[in-house]
Amino acid sequence: MNERRSLVIYLILLGWCLVAFVAGRLLPTGHQALRLFEGEALAVVFLGFFAVPYQHLAGLPTLLDIRVSQQHRFLAPFVVGIAFALADLLALHFIRLPATGQLLPSFLQPFPYSFLYFVADAIYLEVIYRLLPFTILLSLLGHRQLTAGRTPLAFWIVAALCAVAAPYQLIVKAPPALMVTMYVLHFVFNMIQALFYKNAGLLASLSMRLGNYLLWYILLGMWLQWHL
Repeated sequence: MNERRSLVIYLILLGWCLVAFVAGRLLPTGHQALRLFEGEALAVVFLGFFAVPYQHLAGLPTLLDIRVSQQHRFLAPFVVGIAFALADLLALHFIRLPATGQLLPSFLQPFPYSFLYFVADAIYLEVIYRLLPFTILLSLLGHRQLTAGRTPLAFWIVAALCAVAAPYQLIVKAPPALMVTMYVLHFVFNMIQALFYKNAGLLASLSMRLGNYLLWYILLGMWLQWHL
């Protein structure tokens, strides 16, 4: 029953990504840097559906594991995500991006499309940096230690590799100090996400990213869109 509910929840996430994929192609292209949720990303999220039933084989909590409280699955990681977004905003305040002549910087999107797009992007990134690599590799290595409450070396290796790779999407034309600061912040961000994933499952790591995206991408974009 728990596995079936997890699959239903994942289908809802997949449906959100499908809506984002279609909606972006129906929008007028007035924004200079409109970003579309690509078909390759949608295919990756679809592939993740087949990994969901094997979370327990990797020693990881299922999406709706009854051993995990809602506070640990949603509230705590969401608040941590917001805290990292505040750190990002402080870095942006003290190390400013160069002017581009656009109403919105290229990494932001116009509201309300931004809400649809960035939630879909968060789902995609959690599939590619959490669900697929951790499920596949930990199913083969170290899952017995995770199930027994110990953290195997394989977990830390996968977590570190994903934390090194994930922040590369943040590299933009910006002062080197800003890029280094953002990279370090998001390396730590991804390592903490891995711990939330290990202890509370995929929805916890997704909640942390959504907390970050809500402030950093969606609310910041709304503020710039309506005040500049």
